[in-house]
Amino acid sequence: MSQSSAKPTALNRDHTAVIFIDLQLGTLTTIQSMDQLELKRNAIALAQVCTILQLPVIIAAADIMGDRGQVLPELIDRLPDAIRINHATNNSWETPDFVRAIEQTGCKTLVMAGLATDVGLCLPAISAVAASMHQEP
Repeated sequence: MSQSSAKPTALNRDHTAVIFIDLQLGTLTTIQSMDQLELKRNAIALAQVCTILQLPVIIAAADIMGDRGQVLPELIDRLPDAIRINHATNNSWETPDFVRAIEQTGCKTLVMAGLATDVGLCLPAISAVAASMHQEP
């Protein structure tokens, strides 16, 4: 079934996991394609949806030293049970702990949110599709 003819599925904790990628203080300041505060608010809103729907959450963070590498505190506050993974490459899917964390959720539908969509989000999304995961637009 092509993605254009696929029927949307309801998000539920039985088959949907949400993955936040590189939502860190240092990377947030590099974003120029949209208002940084709006981006941050959008991420917080998605975190609140995850909490309400009780969706499994993975927070993947680039391995950056110091405060610049700190995940947005608002995400940590709202998602205290999220699985946290550090990754060292642009494609977090190349980090075995990242893939294991996704597999442990048992979910095949992944909602991915991140900052650098052209690299940090695109590469793991392509890898997830190659691994037979389903991506929600």
